[in-house]
Amino acid sequence: MNDYRLVLRQWLDERKARNARFSLRAFSQKIGISHSTLSQIFKGERNLSVQTAERIANQLKISADDKELFILKVKLESSTQEEAKELLFKITEIERFRSIGQLTVDSTNVLSDWLSFAVYSISKFYLKNSSAVDIAQMLEVPLASVQQTLAKLISTGLLREDGNGYQAGERKSFNLESISEVLLLHIEFLKRHSEAFKRDNPERFISWADPVQIHHSQFKEVEELTKEYARKIFGLRVKAQQGGFPPDELYMLSIAFSNLLPSRWKP
Repeated sequence: MNDYRLVLRQWLDERKARNARFSLRAFSQKIGISHSTLSQIFKGERNLSVQTAERIANQLKISADDKELFILKVKLESSTQEEAKELLFKITEIERFRSIGQLTVDSTNVLSDWLSFAVYSISKFYLKNSSAVDIAQMLEVPLASVQQTLAKLISTGLLREDGNGYQAGERKSFNLESISEVLLLHIEFLKRHSEAFKRDNPERFISWADPVQIHHSQFKEVEELTKEYARKIFGLRVKAQQGGFPPDELYMLSIAFSNLLPSRWKP
């Protein structure tokens, strides 16, 4: 749905569903443009400017992703062929990231082990068809450990074997019910990052963690920025694949955003 008019219509329909008396005129007042102008836009007789699109998005108080999508679709209408290619990529990037499902608590428990997560990541992002021997050599761990991990991942449905190797299912995010397992995974990877700093050239690593002081009213904005950051990083991977540059190294991107105040801790 790359026509911003369809997006506007969807927003109008959602409000009508909540309030049967909500009208096109009420919607035009809500977004700050005249009823006649909105009618012309819906009919395709008039286009939205980027400035007006931003004002509409701000008036409706939609999420950062929804706002960016809407504005990109407005820009798409008047773009050149080359510009349209880049805009469509960004639109696909946002929509793909938003469609990610969540892992079950059991799956998260399995992935909280660093080796399981590493094997799963290799099967998903690095080499789609990797043998147990290849993975063991890559991670520098005993073959038996990799074979046991693969069996565990397959039994929980996180991986499947197709005769040519091991492949992961669709990428999913951790869910809020699995916070303790996720924290364990973060701790383990931080420890391994420290070991890597001692063993290898520190210039090959980028690892940053620092408490951030914010007012509670800023949390929503920080949450949106964090999601946007992760989405853009994953978008770079897709862009590289589309450009014919498959990844030849594997890194761990770890994002942890937790309230550190003792008053927020649960017993």
